Amino acid sequence: METPLMCGIDLPARTIVSVAREEATQFIVGSLGLKAENQLVLLEIDEEFSQISNTAFPHLSGEVWALASHPTQPDIVSTCFLSSDAAGNLACGAKLWKMQGDRLEKLAAFDLPKETKRADSMHFSRDGTKAGISLDHAFSLFSIDEADVQLVKLHNLEEKKLSSFAWNPHSNGVALAIDNSVVFMDVRSFGTQNVISDAHFSRVRQVDFNPNMANVIVTAGDDSASIWDLRKSSKPLHTINDHLHWVWNARYNPIHDQLLLTTSSDTKVYLHCVGSLSSEATQEEEGVERLPDGRLDSVEDHEESVYGCAWSSNDPWIYASLSYDGRVIFSRVKREHKYRILQI
Repeated sequence: METPLMCGIDLPARTIVSVAREEATQFIVGSLGLKAENQLVLLEIDEEFSQISNTAFPHLSGEVWALASHPTQPDIVSTCFLSSDAAGNLACGAKLWKMQGDRLEKLAAFDLPKETKRADSMHFSRDGTKAGISLDHAFSLFSIDEADVQLVKLHNLEEKKLSSFAWNPHSNGVALAIDNSVVFMDVRSFGTQNVISDAHFSRVRQVDFNPNMANVIVTAGDDSASIWDLRKSSKPLHTINDHLHWVWNARYNPIHDQLLLTTSSDTKVYLHCVGSLSSEATQEEEGVERLPDGRLDSVEDHEESVYGCAWSSNDPWIYASLSYDGRVIFSRVKREHKYRILQI
């Protein structure tokens, strides 16, 4: 069994994203220390999967609660943060940055409502021309043109709580995790296209779209992770009950949609095969032995809640997980699983 790589950033953290750099495997972690100076830490894994190098960028704006990496410009990132003044008053903000050497150059600020208490997730669209931010009870859509950021629409949800959202890679839409339901919305008209009511017992914490199948999504909630077909969404196609506490992440592999990653505040990270519900299931080949559905692997070296995870942008077999104590663990899909998927 291959040994995972591990490092720590010495500060609490909840957010990790992969960097869209073809020639290197890189991830960025954002910290949220209450007293220490916060940072964005760029982590790079060498080609032999044996060493980790890091570059720290001081994030003087405050605690990083949401983080996004630009899909086409690897040196551009955005953060949502909480800052405090001398009197201890907290303020929420969001900025677009360029990583220069070992510092962050501010490119623009996102216009958030003054009453915003916290922003829980932020993502660029696939082409990087738009960005969305989930606020307490609203969804903000922005247009991005180089260093110019403009508010397009603030969609209020009244008393409903928006936990997170995801861009639909197959259309001009987003999926909003609102309370314990998922609402699908067209960002051109902001009209509701579909709703999965009562998707989870308590709260939906994350949504992710299958990269290869337009009608399939996965949700992470307080009770489980569930896979849904939007054409018949009265009940999930499959529910994963492996975790013992809240599931914070459920993320499809960006290329091989039979691979699914889940993390939880039970400190565990699980890699699952869901081949029977993937695009692979539609490609029938005689005599081909495919991976069976079920748990393929686990990461059990975290000691606190695992709030973040990400698949590598340049290597679909590498994934990273982040626990609240700042521990980052890099893992690779086992060789035998990789070969079965590739039919080698």
